[in-house]
Formats: sequence, structure tokens, C-alpha cells
Amino acid sequence: MKYTQGFFGKVFIARLDDGESIEEVIESICIREGLRNAIVFLMGGLRDDKREGKLLGTGIVLQKNKKHNFSFHASIGNKDGSFVGQSDPSIQADQIVEAIVVELGGVDAMRAFDEKLGTDVLTIVGPGSDGKEETQMKGAFGGSQYSKK
Repeated sequence: MKYTQGFFGKVFIARLDDGESIEEVIESICIREGLRNAIVFLMGGLRDDKREGKLLGTGIVLQKNKKHNFSFHASIGNKDGSFVGQSDPSIQADQIVEAIVVELGGVDAMRAFDEKLGTDVLTIVGPGSDGKEETQMKGAFGGSQYSKK
């Protein structure tokens, strides 16, 4: 396991209108607002060449080659069935999609190609990225906060 610690920064809420590309809108917000990394929550209607339906999804924006890279997973359903998994971020809003974009500040992470896996993966690049003791989780899981009474 490799991880890094960061914090939530600015929060944006957006409405995507009929026909707008989810990927383009999220990237536009990140560029305009100077966000390097973010987590994205989405809900509403969507459509693409293959399907249309209702969507509930989440994604992460990380830098890859100094550009924004949006990886997006969702549950998508309609009267014909459902799909759960990685979605094509180029899908479009069908009527309305609501999005919450939360900046991830202080996060030393990016997306890079992993030869062994043959795909782009989350890559920790800051202190503690070797998985050694110097990176420790503090806060919500520590102390007696969850002890029995």
C-alpha cells in the first residue's frame, strides 16, 4: 500500500445541461479554478452512443503529463438493465446532471502508466511514497474516539 495525506479545499457545485460532455465540464472547472486534483460526485441523466439512463457516480481528477485526467466510475440504470463500473468520461448529460467537485489539496499524487498492469494508475509521488513508516494516518481513526463505553 502507498498513500499520501491531503485535505479538502474549495468545493464547487455545478449543473450540466442537456448535451454537455461530463469530461469537458469537469476539466473546465478544474482549469478555471486552478485545481490540480479533485474528487467528483455526479448524479442525473446521461447518454452516449450505447445507452441512456440515470447515473450515480464518482470520479477522481489527477494530473497526467501536466494535464487533467478524469477517471470515472458509475452505476447507470434504465428500464433495460444496469451497468456498474468504469465509464467513458465523454458521456453527455441527458436533461440535467448535478456535480460536486471537491479540490484535493496537498495531495502528492498523479496518474502514470504502469508497465506491469498495462494501464494508467494512481501514483504517489511525495514523502512516504515508498510505503515506509514516515507516512502515518492521524486523526479520525486514532485515539479512543471509537472505544467502547
